[in-house]
Amino acid sequence: MSSSTKKTYVFKEKSWEPIVEIEGETLIYRMPVACGHFDKSFSFRLDPAEFEVLKADEERRYFLYALLHSQYQSKQMTASLLTDESFQKVLLDDENAVEKLLSTQDEASNRAVSNLVRILMKRDQQLMIAGIWFAER
Repeated sequence: MSSSTKKTYVFKEKSWEPIVEIEGETLIYRMPVACGHFDKSFSFRLDPAEFEVLKADEERRYFLYALLHSQYQSKQMTASLLTDESFQKVLLDDENAVEKLLSTQDEASNRAVSNLVRILMKRDQQLMIAGIWFAER
């Protein structure tokens, strides 16, 4: 297989969720963003440690998606490959730091973060509003 072969890692079949494209050593997180009457897509650099967490930890994967979705919904789409510190924070920080970040962003987004997690994971939004994001807390 040549290094130019592109593979796509799909976390959940038949869903409208982020995927990861693997091209050689490059990992790209591609995220769809719903914007009412038209949709956008954003692409982010991903490191191997972050990719492993995305594959292994469904909660952190959805937390990241909900957080990024709320932050990028109002941004103009770009063809550039982006970087965002939210990847490191949500995927690699300890649970207390992640919950604090999510709660802060949830409040700032008028509860858009917890609402998307509620929809995608069938979670009790009131628990998230109270600061409890991880199921095993």
